[in-house]
Amino acid sequence: MRSSPIGGILLRQGVRLRLVAPLSPRILETYRKLDAERIELAAARKQALRSKVRRLLLAAAAFSVVTHVLLLLYRYQIDRIEVPPESISFRLALDVSEEVALSPGPDFEDLLPGLDAVDLEPTDPAPAFTNAVPSTPVPVGGPATPSLGGASAGAGAGSGLGSGSGLGGGGATFFGLAAEGRRFVYIVDKSGSMSTGWNAIPGNLSVGRSSGDTRWRRAVDELLKSIAKLPTVARFQAYLYDSGLSSPPWNEDWVSAGSRGRSRVQNWVSRIVPGGGTQPVDAIQSALLLQPPPDAIFLLTDGEFPVEPALQVLQTMKSQGVRCPVHTVALGSQAGADILRELSRVTGGRTRVVK
Repeated sequence: MRSSPIGGILLRQGVRLRLVAPLSPRILETYRKLDAERIELAAARKQALRSKVRRLLLAAAAFSVVTHVLLLLYRYQIDRIEVPPESISFRLALDVSEEVALSPGPDFEDLLPGLDAVDLEPTDPAPAFTNAVPSTPVPVGGPATPSLGGASAGAGAGSGLGSGSGLGGGGATFFGLAAEGRRFVYIVDKSGSMSTGWNAIPGNLSVGRSSGDTRWRRAVDELLKSIAKLPTVARFQAYLYDSGLSSPPWNEDWVSAGSRGRSRVQNWVSRIVPGGGTQPVDAIQSALLLQPPPDAIFLLTDGEFPVEPALQVLQTMKSQGVRCPVHTVALGSQAGADILRELSRVTGGRTRVVK
């Protein structure tokens, strides 16, 4: 039988027999090197796999970021799309063809107890603008300022600065005045007279002031209530004014409706102390310059102001294709009611006296 020893192993007819014999140091060292190389190769493969997984995760994250940015840009463009003027329609919640008595609902009564229901002033549903508005701007406080005695505010100023627009995105209400659309601007008086007590009487304007029940507090409460009830698709902006404009502390043109937007307004107005005169023309102009333009403006005041500058601003914006109904609220006083009625009449809005 033929056999041959190979490396300390005896092979006989295909039978592998291990001889009890030590391996040489050179062979052991070779085995150790091979084992070390095997371990190094496994570690290298493991590291390469980790690197590949890391690169895939980074690529997925980058793709996700780009996708979300593109979606945000698409949403922004959708929000900026304007409906053609011929397809825009504006509908008031109340019939503008006749006078109606508007009574506050249960929530409104809870917020403003003791308010007397007053008549809304009807407006011409399709007023035709005339050329009686002066072609040159009238300075604020000019000689044509209406008086408290009931002189016609803005006589000869014309009408028909727009009948509003409704984009079908929901609606808003403010002191019982309703408007439809998606973008709403609130312009609220913060002049010194707004600190007057709600139940004040001539000669004693401090009645109710000690308890905090003032015209300013009523206006702020209704503002926050209106914003809280806006549909989620709506956007809003708010301006305060006295002798000039008090812009909000945020930079964007439109604020999304919801609890966060309401909190931003609440934090802002809570730091405001009423004071100064009454001139909303800068606030009206800022509202009409928003992009996209508003669907409705709510304007509140408790006093008089020169109406001609405001009408001139509306006329200028109308010539640039910006039309927007201005719904007005005379709060706690009849002083500026005639002026507010004129602003609402020429823009297709409505007026309410709340006292």
